[in-house]
Amino acid sequence: MTAPKSEPDHLVRDSFIMPAQDHALIAKIARKYRLLLPRDPTKNEILRIALRLLDEAEMANEADQKKLITRFNSLKVPKRGRPSGS
Repeated sequence: MTAPKSEPDHLVRDSFIMPAQDHALIAKIARKYRLLLPRDPTKNEILRIALRLLDEAEMANEADQKKLITRFNSLKVPKRGRPSGS
C-alpha cells in the first residue's frame, strides 16, 4: 500500500508596493543571513518568516503587543495607484 499523496500548496500571486527604505531593509536582512544559511534567502522567504513571527508574537505578552501596535501606527501608508503622468 502506498502513502496518500498530499496536495501541493496553493500559490497566490500578489503585488504590492513598499517604501524604498523597507525594500532596502529586506536586502540588509538577506545579506545578514546569507552567511548563516546554505543559500541566499529570498525576499519572499524573509517576508513569509516575518509573517509567522508576527503571528507568534501577537499574543506573546502585553508589552510586545504594545510595541507591535506602536510599530503599526508608525508606518507611513504609501499612495495607491500609479503616479500621475504615466
